[in-house]
Amino acid sequence: MTTGQIAIIVLILLGAGFMLISAIGIVRLPDVFSRMHAAGKASTVGISCLLLGAGFFFLDEFLFYRMIVLIADLCDRADFDDGVGKSGL
Repeated sequence: MTTGQIAIIVLILLGAGFMLISAIGIVRLPDVFSRMHAAGKASTVGISCLLLGAGFFFLDEFLFYRMIVLIADLCDRADFDDGVGKSGL
C-alpha cells in the first residue's frame, strides 16, 4: 500500500467519523441550537474530508479542482452564516 492510498483511507475514515459524530450530536444534544451546531460544524468537516479523499482517489484534475471549489464554498458559507464574513459597515 502506497502513501497516497493510506492518505485516501485516512481522509475517508476521518470524514465518516465526523459524519457519525454529527449524527450522534443531532440525536443526543438537548436543545435545538446545540443540534444545529453539531449538524453544521461536524458535517462540514466530514463532507470536506470525504470530498478530498474522493478527489485524491480519482485524481482527475478537473474533478479534483471542482471538489476543492466545492469545499471552499462550503467553508465560505459556514463562515458567512457565523458572521465572520460580515464587516459591520
